Amino acid sequence: MADTNVDDLLNEITSSSAKEQNVEDLLNNLGTYTPKKSQSSITSELGETFKGLTNKGARQAELIGRGMAQTVPSTVAGFELGGPIGALVGGAAIPFGDTLNSIINRVAGTNLRMPSEVVSSTMGKLGYKEPQTEAERVVEAAGGGLGGASGELSSMFNLIKPGATGLLPEMGKEFTKNAGRQLAVAPVAAAGGQLTSEETGSPFAGLLASLGIGAGAGLSPTRKAKNAPTHEDLVLESKNLYDKAKSAGVQFDTNKFADEMFNIGTNLRNEGYVKAAYPGIGAVLDELTNVKNPKDFSELQALRKMIQGQQKSPDPQTRSLATSLKDDFDNYVLNAPPSHITTGTSQGMKDWADARNSYSRLKKSEIFDEMLANAELDKSKFTQSGAENSMAMQLRNLAKNDKKMRTFTPEEQDAIRDAAKGGTMQQLTKFFGRFAPTGPVTGIFTGELASQLPVIGPALSMGTVGARNLATNIRKNAIENLSAQMRLGAKPELTSRTGAIPLTALQGITAAPSQLNMNYLRDLAKRDQQ
Repeated sequence: MADTNVDDLLNEITSSSAKEQNVEDLLNNLGTYTPKKSQSSITSELGETFKGLTNKGARQAELIGRGMAQTVPSTVAGFELGGPIGALVGGAAIPFGDTLNSIINRVAGTNLRMPSEVVSSTMGKLGYKEPQTEAERVVEAAGGGLGGASGELSSMFNLIKPGATGLLPEMGKEFTKNAGRQLAVAPVAAAGGQLTSEETGSPFAGLLASLGIGAGAGLSPTRKAKNAPTHEDLVLESKNLYDKAKSAGVQFDTNKFADEMFNIGTNLRNEGYVKAAYPGIGAVLDELTNVKNPKDFSELQALRKMIQGQQKSPDPQTRSLATSLKDDFDNYVLNAPPSHITTGTSQGMKDWADARNSYSRLKKSEIFDEMLANAELDKSKFTQSGAENSMAMQLRNLAKNDKKMRTFTPEEQDAIRDAAKGGTMQQLTKFFGRFAPTGPVTGIFTGELASQLPVIGPALSMGTVGARNLATNIRKNAIENLSAQMRLGAKPELTSRTGAIPLTALQGITAAPSQLNMNYLRDLAKRDQQ
């Protein structure tokens, strides 16, 4: 190969206006060359990120719509043709059709097209793209589960009409119990079944997964009191009984009532009460010692509300005095000597005794209602431990207060002490909930956990948050049940922990046909055979 001058080559490949360059100079200048950086503003980066998230969200919505199309249109059509029953039939038409055609194809060796394939093809013509990945098929399955549950529950609610009796309304009432939980579990069961089907290649495994998720969602960590009267029921009951007693000539002697209230006010001085320092308490005492108004139920309730108003004062000492005043007021109303009550007919005296019993149940239940209200207010004070700690402290303080505990029956006292201690589940969830990232210390702990165990660390952190919420719900449920026990006047019957399982398991089963992506599984089976 002939020698070639490098400068000549450079002259040939550059434009005629380019200057001749010495190769050594070019090499020496390479060290000072800085490549031009790609310029990208923060705004444009955020815009691209937002665009990506928007597109992803739109695709998720599209897939959910495809899934819901398996049941929603036929449900609506069925309702238009046959009302609620027609809607139920319409909602099950496509899944049932798929099952029926699959059986026929297997037995007769035919190749009947699945109704779900027809729907899928129609959706494709309308611009809804078929799912391309496992994740997209899972999202579509969730949409199918949501659509099926929505249609079914809507149909059942339509069976319930005001004043209607018979089999269908009763069936509607039964199937719409725990409706929120049913609606929530259906898409999860459908998605879980679809994922299991694809990972195992077995529709049966997917069915079991859907059923298991549905059944598991029916378990309840709490048990609620049944058939207890409401607060409003007791107020009305007490008023009616007091009014009947008053009509029979039985009521408080206003002068003796006022004398007792004066004595109660005098005793408040031992707790630091001075009228000039606590004008709100003084105004209430003035009303309590007023002899002009008859002390019937309406007046007693009005006086009690005045005292409760002082319990909401921003001044802690005023609240303490008002609480003491209310306790003394209630104890007198419930235990006033016979000489302080005007006599009447025997029926009137019986109504008076019943009225005081009803009033007693009302008063005791309010103690626990106030605990729940105080726990909400204490959330900011107990940032780390939350409302659960506030409720636990209030229960313990009540259990230790001998004076207040004497107002309860032995059975009620035992229930209060049990609630204050908390059960095994309460203690476990409370312990793990302490590690929830609600403060700087626990935040550092969970952050370190996530960095050291990137696979399970975030899941454990979420678990601590769930445990904290569960502990709060269990404690709240215990106080609600105590309030119900006081209103009922006896230990209430509690709901079953497994009562919701039949309905949520049914949602898992009904979600399974829509989540079994027949096309995908059929293709998967063909590939395995090849």
